[in-house]
Amino acid sequence: DEIGALVDAFNQMIHTIAKQNEIILANTDNLEQEVHERTKELALANKELEAFSYSVSHDLKAPLRTIEGFSLAIEEDYGQQLDKTALHYLSRVRAGSAKMSQLISNLLQLSRVTRLELNKQDVDISALSQKILDDLTGDHHERTVDISIQDQLFATGDPILIEILLDNLISNAWKYSQKVTLAKIEIGSHAHLGSTVFYIKDN
Repeated sequence: DEIGALVDAFNQMIHTIAKQNEIILANTDNLEQEVHERTKELALANKELEAFSYSVSHDLKAPLRTIEGFSLAIEEDYGQQLDKTALHYLSRVRAGSAKMSQLISNLLQLSRVTRLELNKQDVDISALSQKILDDLTGDHHERTVDISIQDQLFATGDPILIEILLDNLISNAWKYSQKVTLAKIEIGSHAHLGSTVFYIKDN
């Protein structure tokens, strides 16, 4: 799908930038010249990333607004002629387009991380995980999943980036456990060497 293709392209750009950073750190000979050359390459990569971000915003958000607008028009103009099931389907279409719009906004935010300071604050991992799983459950009524979320999971970080991280990991757990008769997804934490380690696991 379009989001998947865009995320793949975005990850490839990030990978390229990361490899360039590794080369900078690995080369000690002629360091000043290497840094100068790599800085120019990084500046070019950032410009390409910025152009990519604009393309995402411009090319994808417009059709999403069309989906949202027409589904709302159908609901308002023909709602009385539709049964509860049809109205529910319409609400899911609107919710899906709203979520995709938010994912695009988050992707754009992620692309600006290298140029903006992180917005660090306390994040309720438990509540955010529950919200993501509620959305997945709403989209897949046919599945039975045993979900366990540890209470009082808190972390300090950028809420948007943490949501992107959790959404990807939890969605993967949901996707790759679908062939199990009774899927189990567990979200929790444990102490390790004086730090708190968060985990998401499935069967």
